[in-house]
Amino acid sequence: MINGKDAGMKIGWNLGNTLDAYNHDVKGLLSETSWYNPKATASLIHAVKNAGFNAVRIPITWITHTDESYTIDKEWFSRVKEVVAYVLDEGMYAIINIHHDGNGEEWLRPDTADREEMYRRFAALWKQIAAEFSGYDKKLLFEGMNEFHVGYNDPSEEWLAITDELNQLFVDTVRATNPDRILIVPSYNTQTAFALKMKLPRDSAKDALIVEVHSYDPWSFAGEGKGTWGTDADKADVDERFDLLVEKFIKKGIPVILGEYGVVTKADSESRLKHIEYTTKAAMDRGIVPFYWDDGGIFEILDRKTEKFDENSLKAIMNSLK
Repeated sequence: MINGKDAGMKIGWNLGNTLDAYNHDVKGLLSETSWYNPKATASLIHAVKNAGFNAVRIPITWITHTDESYTIDKEWFSRVKEVVAYVLDEGMYAIINIHHDGNGEEWLRPDTADREEMYRRFAALWKQIAAEFSGYDKKLLFEGMNEFHVGYNDPSEEWLAITDELNQLFVDTVRATNPDRILIVPSYNTQTAFALKMKLPRDSAKDALIVEVHSYDPWSFAGEGKGTWGTDADKADVDERFDLLVEKFIKKGIPVILGEYGVVTKADSESRLKHIEYTTKAAMDRGIVPFYWDDGGIFEILDRKTEKFDENSLKAIMNSLK
């Protein structure tokens, strides 16, 4: 089983706003740089490995790389494979997903007017992705979707049920070509509160599912940079959320990853580093694998042009490995 206390994944980094970048007016491979970041390179991923990370989450958006029958463009597949190879060739774990096709932005959303069509499209994509990567090393993991939601209010029971149904469809579709690959299933909007209400998919493989949540709490600080962070109450909030995940999943042998977390660079510097270090350590102490969200912009910790990490941010993360 792959979790933070075994010999598998320990600590991860997100190649954000790169293969997940998209613009309906930008065609083909140019989409990768359409959100200001340079193309991913082998040397960039080597820098990530040298910094101490042993896993890379590769968010991918497919909507601008498919035709009307949902067939994925071969050129795009080739580029995705190149980036996956950068990671696997370094001996690291890699995660690929369906990213901004969802997030309440495009067709993968709980309020869709045609749920059956959404399911068909979702299955069509995963059938192709799973087949293309079926022979890859087991260090490649599939993540069904990213932050499936619309708005930020509590979801209805119907929307929670749709999330569960999509997770089941993901597992069933992938298992046809990948009988034992590790698969990652997110809660509604990747929130801990909704993870506690998840119905885990049935799976023909044994011990091959991981639950995913994200954490940018409180958003006013982590996402907007307002105020400061670091009181006992602030830390207790992190502990409480992660302890709930331990009770619900980890104690039952179900691994959990923190697929995204981070603090915007404009936040109070001292508080920002405290938040990053405490969140990373709190996750790792509980066997939850943390993946820092680096978008090359407001959450940046790695300058992708110089391939140099911000030393203070990196130290705040890597202190947890000691």
